[in-house]
Amino acid sequence: MIDDSRERLRQLEVYLKSLSENERRDLGTAAYQSERGIFDLVTSGDAAGLHVALKRDPTLAERQDENGMTPLHWSAIDKSGLLFEVLTQEANSAPWTRDKAGRLPLDVMREAGRRGVADKAERLTYPQLFLDERDGPVGAKKLAAFKEKYEAVRRPDTRPNHARHLEPLVKTQARRTDGKERDDRER
Repeated sequence: MIDDSRERLRQLEVYLKSLSENERRDLGTAAYQSERGIFDLVTSGDAAGLHVALKRDPTLAERQDENGMTPLHWSAIDKSGLLFEVLTQEANSAPWTRDKAGRLPLDVMREAGRRGVADKAERLTYPQLFLDERDGPVGAKKLAAFKEKYEAVRRPDTRPNHARHLEPLVKTQARRTDGKERDDRER
């Protein structure tokens, strides 16, 4: 089902082009009616309204709810993968945003059992690992755009929550009490 999400996105764009300017403007207004407007579009599955709202203001994809979740986190409820495609049309920092529980959108998608969408999210979350992939589930241009965004947000910490609190051990040379360097062989 996820394989045809790109085709569904193309069909959505054709549909939106067939609408008048006034009809298109009305579609995305729900995103601006409240702080939760963008989340309401995602939970209702309104891909057309979401597409129009994000074309007007791509930063809506980075908005967070009271639990720290972005619309990309919420898109895990969509079995078709269309909302994920709409939310990732423009490069944004949502793939690296952790909610209050320390989960990335990728983690939420895996927990929801959306393997196909999670595989795509993994490619956007870690773009440097997949740039050489040919004919993968995410287009090369999209991967390159997200890699640029990844670099722009200064390589966010995407390690698991438990690993983020661990500091690497730094090997230091111990000094003897007489001020000389201690040799590891002295032990």
